[in-house]
Amino acid sequence: MSRVSYPDAGVNNSTPQISFFTSEAERAAFDLSATALNMEPDSVDGLPERWARMQVLGRLAKDRDPGIFNHVTTDNVARDMLSIVQAHGREKLLYWGISYGSAIGSTFAAMFPDKIERLLIDGVLDVEGYYTMDYANGVLDADKALQTFFDGCAAAGPDRCAFYSPSPSEIKDRLSSLSASLQQPVPAYSPSLPAYGVLNHVTLQRAVYNSLSAPYSTFSVLAQGLKALEAGDASLVFQLAQPVANEAFAAIGCADATPVEDGPEELKAYEERISGLSSFASFPASYRLACSGWKIHPNNFKGPITGNTSYPMLIIGKTADQLTPLAMYVSPLAYFLT
Repeated sequence: MSRVSYPDAGVNNSTPQISFFTSEAERAAFDLSATALNMEPDSVDGLPERWARMQVLGRLAKDRDPGIFNHVTTDNVARDMLSIVQAHGREKLLYWGISYGSAIGSTFAAMFPDKIERLLIDGVLDVEGYYTMDYANGVLDADKALQTFFDGCAAAGPDRCAFYSPSPSEIKDRLSSLSASLQQPVPAYSPSLPAYGVLNHVTLQRAVYNSLSAPYSTFSVLAQGLKALEAGDASLVFQLAQPVANEAFAAIGCADATPVEDGPEELKAYEERISGLSSFASFPASYRLACSGWKIHPNNFKGPITGNTSYPMLIIGKTADQLTPLAMYVSPLAYFLT
């Protein structure tokens, strides 16, 4: 049996690429960093300007659309998967999707419930939240995921974890102290690393959050970066905070979801409402900010995400993840024959 891997439209190796900018210089000048999308409570004074910049981004994307932005939505990915299956002479899909892949799998199952041979979704995204641009549930286990860094570093010892302290609580306190110290931002530059700029507490938080998505490959790097930051070198942590495919997120995620019509006051109220969920609760608010100016809203499938599939789905939940909390494992159980 062959396995087929493919990039989503406009992403990675597919062409044309999702891009709003004519050059890397223009992209860097516009700035889609964590600071540009900051929704921390202490950043409220600058929110109107950040909101206005996202209106510019939406207009820029609409004017520079190469003709693909109406077609990169998740329902079209599901249709592409069915086309791939049929092109190989098969009638039904064999699929394993993780994180955003779980949203693709759930969408496929809702659109084509009779085309399921076997379907496994792993690390289940809040699909209803995804289609309404409400990622608040996504961060429910983010602090639990961060605790695994503290626990693992303490257990690894000083030879294997650069940010080692004898107890997890001491490591947590050191990270908190670093964050507090960055109320006075510091320069982040190294001639051997590609990105440079200014590291503040929001950028540090983004670096930590990004690391939670791939602990086996990035926790050791995060530990090295935090140790270096204590010594005054912010360059490695700054690399970890760099945005990953922000233009692709906007083109796909913002277009998939119901339009976000929030102004600065509504965005502030949203952040306040969800702030108690996690120390990373400002990030779902950042996603809404990023989509607040999006202008391209195709008539795509947004649900209902339910169905009686031709074979029961297998659903796997993660016990500690920064975006796919264990609680989301329950949702598909209620809406699909599993």
